[in-house]
Amino acid sequence: TSDGVKRAAAEAAQSGFDAAKDAAMSAADAATSRVAEAGLGEHASRMTQNLADSLKTAADDVVGAAFNPSRNSNT
Repeated sequence: TSDGVKRAAAEAAQSGFDAAKDAAMSAADAATSRVAEAGLGEHASRMTQNLADSLKTAADDVVGAAFNPSRNSNT
């Protein structure tokens, strides 16, 4: 049925968004770890952690907005 197709499409889209979000978070975590391991100092580590946190927040916001458009403050 049409509802079944819509549901399957939504599930596939959610899966794709989740995979992209997981990849972004993994990359952010890896960057944070590499900077810490490189011993570039506390300031560089803190900057990298802040960037990683911002990326994670952005990824959460993108996935949330995609599946809950009412969360979008621009509408």
